[in-house]
Amino acid sequence: MVRPIPANRAASSGEEGDTFAFRQKLGYETNGNSRLSTAIFAFAPNDEFEALLFYGFRDAREREDGNGNRLVGTEFKQTAGLAKFSYRLNPESRFTFSYLENTIPERDVLYNVFDGVVDAFFGRVDRDIDDTTAYLEYA
Repeated sequence: MVRPIPANRAASSGEEGDTFAFRQKLGYETNGNSRLSTAIFAFAPNDEFEALLFYGFRDAREREDGNGNRLVGTEFKQTAGLAKFSYRLNPESRFTFSYLENTIPERDVLYNVFDGVVDAFFGRVDRDIDDTTAYLEYA
């Protein structure tokens, strides 16, 4: 049985003695034939160490408005991943390492998705949006 993961302790499933939790979510949207999947794995074998892993994927085709008109530039694919590890040295201090990566490749999309006037000059482009964040914390 898969249980939700409480925010106060990432790897706790809420029952005494549990050391890990897993959650998988699958979804589909008819507007844009969008599909998505997310998976979270949390592990805490003891009070000193915790690990949290996440992977997400979303693939959306071009959407339509309420009148059935195509919304140009609304299609996208996105992947995201997170790895976070914490080690408690003592009750007052801990080390945490976190790494997050988010990628959105866009092909033949409007240069400016917010202002159609600008597109008269720049048209459509290919672009890759990559966001990577990593940190080490001592608290």
